[in-house]
Amino acid sequence: MNEGEGSYHLLMKDIPDHLSVGDVIVSNHSNGILEQVFQQTRTPYGVFIQTRLHDCFTNFTFREDLKTTDGATLPESLPCSGGPDGAHGLLIVDAAGQEVDLETGDVVVGRRSGRFLAKVYHENATKKTTT
Repeated sequence: MNEGEGSYHLLMKDIPDHLSVGDVIVSNHSNGILEQVFQQTRTPYGVFIQTRLHDCFTNFTFREDLKTTDGATLPESLPCSGGPDGAHGLLIVDAAGQEVDLETGDVVVGRRSGRFLAKVYHENATKKTTT
């Protein structure tokens, strides 16, 4: 595989209805990569949420905004990617000492992507999936 090439599942808003399998999407950014939470660590500096890229071939729901357990929306997280292949992520959230309403296994919108080129390889009535 070439460096910089791979499969990712991106959250994109306002995708035109006329996209079909085989179409190519080009953008200078995405609204985020879907990631699954596998660990949280609370520190005096914030909450560190460890994630992995999510396999979108199963049914799931995701959280676009992070909230506290009492429903307050948290400020946008600082995302980082890690590991040799970038599959692991870290979201740093300033929760101001409050508990983050997340559990292991939840799917969140993680790090944003830079520019990308993607090909639609599957679609159904409710969503389009790209790689």
